[in-house]
Amino acid sequence: MNQELSSTNASATISFTGKAVAGSDSETTVAATNSSFTGANAITQATLNGFKVAKNDDAAMTLSLTGEGVDATGTLGSQKLTKPADVAVTGKITYTVGTADTNSNLTLYPTLNGTPLPTQTLSNNDAAGTFTYKLNASQLLSGQDNELTLYATDSKGHSTNDVGYTVTLSPGTRELAVGTRSTFNADNPVDMTGTAMTLQPDHNWDVTVNDTKGKGDKWTLTAAATPFISKLRDSLSAHLDYVTSDGSVSNLQAGAAKVMTHTAASDDDVLNVADDWSDTQGLLLKVNSDATQGAYYSTVTWTLGDAPA
Repeated sequence: MNQELSSTNASATISFTGKAVAGSDSETTVAATNSSFTGANAITQATLNGFKVAKNDDAAMTLSLTGEGVDATGTLGSQKLTKPADVAVTGKITYTVGTADTNSNLTLYPTLNGTPLPTQTLSNNDAAGTFTYKLNASQLLSGQDNELTLYATDSKGHSTNDVGYTVTLSPGTRELAVGTRSTFNADNPVDMTGTAMTLQPDHNWDVTVNDTKGKGDKWTLTAAATPFISKLRDSLSAHLDYVTSDGSVSNLQAGAAKVMTHTAASDDDVLNVADDWSDTQGLLLKVNSDATQGAYYSTVTWTLGDAPA
């Protein structure tokens, strides 16, 4: 509403307005200005101090997971493993407001099971905003959920939301595979001569331990054997010895004996105990001089268990 000056309205307010626009730089300097008003009865001036205008470069970044096992929101993913393996977690950083930063200016911040891990810079060789983060098998704890959390930042200090990826690793197993029918003196038969003899196992012996409990798992293998008997004759005058790598000798017919203690060298450790047998080490059949030639049978029981602490 306009109103004329009068005795009851003796003053007037004069306002000057303007608009400061930021330039292409992150900060624009506006110089001080002096404005004046000249009237019939008065002159007045107004001074505006110099100031700076910061460029409004706010950005909105979102981080989402991609690939299999990811929910509809893209913020949660999961995978189950029966044995340790490397896991590749893929995702994408998207700018919904503002100018996207280049991959080399984007940094991932991973945390595994509550422990921060080294950051990872995205590669300019990948599509804009995309990444692959690898968890090594050695980083995963067996028998539990492994919780990975990721978020990202850019070179201007903006950051994304958190995403979570769960890797469930089963405790792993130890499995013992043993040949059901193994022989002595069949590959290259020799006749008994009335003197004591030592016979090596034939090629068909297989005592394999498959250990997926993880690198460093320690186990012990023991063995015991029944006396050699025949359907047509009495028992064989002989016994099974097991000779370990340090030269100790155990008679398996006398009771269970420790064959080997082993520490897994990998997360998927496979060892055939029979591979190292020779004419001086491993399982050997000791035949006495009074033994009668024929076909005899014995049952060998192999037992796999945890190594003593």
